[in-house]
Amino acid sequence: MRIQKYPNSTDPSVESILKEQFPEIPKFRNVHQLDYATSGVFVLALSKKAAAAASKHFRERLVKKTYLALVNGHMQNDEYIVDQPIDEDPEHEFRMKITSTGKPAQTYIQVIERGYYSYKEEKTAVEKQIPVTKVSLRPISGRRHQLRLHLQYLKHPIVGDFNYESQYTDTFRMMLHAHKLLLQLPEVQLPEFIADDPFADLIEKKNYAKSNAKPAFQFDFILDFDSSQPQIILLKEGTDTSQGKGQLLSNINACAAVVDTVRTTLGPRGMDKLMVDSRGEVTISNDGATIMKLLDIVHPAAKTLVDIARSQDAEVGDGTTSVVLLAGELLREVKGYIEEGVSPHVIIKGYRAAARLAIEKVKELAVQIDRNNESEFRDLLSKCAATAMNSKLIYSQKDFFTKMVVDAVLSLDQESLNERLIGIKRVPGGAMQDSVLVNGVAFKKTFSYAGFEQQPKSFKNPKILCLNVELELKAEKDNAEVRVEQVSEYQAIVDAEWQIIFQKLEAIVASGAKVVLSKLPIGDLATQYFADRDIFCAGRVAKDDMDRVVQAVGGSIQSTCSDLRSEHLGQCENFDERQVGGERFNIFEGCPQAKTCTLILRGGAEQFIAEVERSLHDAIMIVRRAIKNSLIVAGGGATEMELSKYLRIHSRTIEGKQQLIIGAYAKAFEIIPRQLCDNAGFDATDILNKLRMKHAQDGTWYGVDINNETIADNFEAFVWEPALVKINAIAAATEAACLILSVDETVKNAQSEKPQAGPGAGRGRGMPTR
Repeated sequence: MRIQKYPNSTDPSVESILKEQFPEIPKFRNVHQLDYATSGVFVLALSKKAAAAASKHFRERLVKKTYLALVNGHMQNDEYIVDQPIDEDPEHEFRMKITSTGKPAQTYIQVIERGYYSYKEEKTAVEKQIPVTKVSLRPISGRRHQLRLHLQYLKHPIVGDFNYESQYTDTFRMMLHAHKLLLQLPEVQLPEFIADDPFADLIEKKNYAKSNAKPAFQFDFILDFDSSQPQIILLKEGTDTSQGKGQLLSNINACAAVVDTVRTTLGPRGMDKLMVDSRGEVTISNDGATIMKLLDIVHPAAKTLVDIARSQDAEVGDGTTSVVLLAGELLREVKGYIEEGVSPHVIIKGYRAAARLAIEKVKELAVQIDRNNESEFRDLLSKCAATAMNSKLIYSQKDFFTKMVVDAVLSLDQESLNERLIGIKRVPGGAMQDSVLVNGVAFKKTFSYAGFEQQPKSFKNPKILCLNVELELKAEKDNAEVRVEQVSEYQAIVDAEWQIIFQKLEAIVASGAKVVLSKLPIGDLATQYFADRDIFCAGRVAKDDMDRVVQAVGGSIQSTCSDLRSEHLGQCENFDERQVGGERFNIFEGCPQAKTCTLILRGGAEQFIAEVERSLHDAIMIVRRAIKNSLIVAGGGATEMELSKYLRIHSRTIEGKQQLIIGAYAKAFEIIPRQLCDNAGFDATDILNKLRMKHAQDGTWYGVDINNETIADNFEAFVWEPALVKINAIAAATEAACLILSVDETVKNAQSEKPQAGPGAGRGRGMPTR
């Protein structure tokens, strides 16, 4: 019987019977229907809203389906896992075929019993007997004709399947039956719908298969769910506890929601996010780590993704969005297995094994950087920096900033490559091209007192003294008490204060320093004193700027002026104060102790310059890692597609559930090229099919070509990334996924109420109680 009425047909259908029995329901909507020749459970929605909700559950694999089938021949093994992609067969209408360029499809097959099936041919009435196997089928994916095609692939087609059976068995029906269906929701426990097994006693008694399950039609309506079992309270009232499979699925769904937030920022055509915090401060960025930090996530499991984004940013500097996407996809791929009852420990074991294989494969694929040819080496670093900038706001000016970034990193000591010696300062106004690279230390002019204008602003080979001393006279109006018996005694105290500060100033002048910096204030007296002696001074210098100056020029920060020696002072080739935009900068160049530099960034809005700074930080870290590790791979999804192919092939050499787990890990890698296509507005399915075909033909470095909406050899196109970016992302994403899968219970304690002060309570300790 057909589900829907066939045009111009008077034969009854399921739809016509439903309309006859339930005239009050205007329209039934198919959610999960069966093939014409398949019996069993199917799903209809009674409203448009219910249809949309049910369809979402099927898409997200919240539905557990089990089929029964009789197949030709005796299957040798008791368990099979078929992982073969499926696509339409252009040569045969209404048929599908297995092809390497098709959509991924997986089926779990378990043998129930083996025996013989007897039937009579209609024309000759001759009774025949054939060997058959009764199997249970669990489709992991939901492709058209998937079960029928996968059984044919094993050379055990379904009995009576006229489309895929090589020697058609003359039976009255195809022996495929939808046996069980269960909607698994984290919030609600739904009943499992079961259609009786029509093959229950077929093999033992060698009789004909029953035409349908008993009863012929059974309608189950889900109206409400109520759990009347009493609840045992063990924890404090208000404590939130969740456990079991539902909790694990809830954690996976929470991570998926976070991934959906950042997925559109990936790649050269990724979008930016405008974030507004609780104080009203605005941030515009497409940097994964920045977005994750500003999201202020409260879900405990989803916070794990924030941690891996931060670790990726700190360790490598780039790939923060990729690591979050990969972790989320790893969880999404095994969601169906969790629903099927596969132990999380089995999944964790498979994922860690797959991660080890993937990391070893990346190291095998990586190309060693040749550092003997300076021009080629510099060009390679430029390509790595440009790849990091492709997805950033400064993409249009990447040639300008690429040179700046490479010059900055190469100016550092090549042994340590301490990125902290690259300072970045922001000056609003002007264009991005007005940004400059200073080969030394630069910081904004600090607050100055009268007399500063008379100080010299430029020196050659000056000695530099760095202090943590306050050179300022203050009127002690608060928190000070002086007890004297005569006025002359007070004058002696005042004279002593002046004598102390003059002793400090004289000691500084005697040291020979021409540039004096202090973390603490330098007052007007000291400023004028230094101006009279042609000495430059700056007080209230920020700690990080002072530390960079000391590392660059030498010497050390002094907390006293009583014993200043020559080894306490630093020196540089040039010092001067320059105007940059609307700001003045103190600049130290030719620093002998440590190679350092400063990037002074220009631009319009403050938020724009802040995003430029974040983009340059990522590029600097990428170039630094490329120099230190000397291994590069192609970007644009090329490496991920090669890893996916490698793991998929490897999984087919493994028996049991681990084959499925490693296959799921392999498929998760495809999220990177797929998302690159989606963000660029390309047909992701078409591009991925081309990539699968090319990688199957040993096109190792083929990835997404954003500029031409096709695929290309990204290594030849100079889309390069340090191999460490991929290695770190794989390791971090895998550990995050395994961590979330290992959690089966969450206990959130109720927040304690803050004690309120009683009436009349004031500040201070109060009087003791007697």
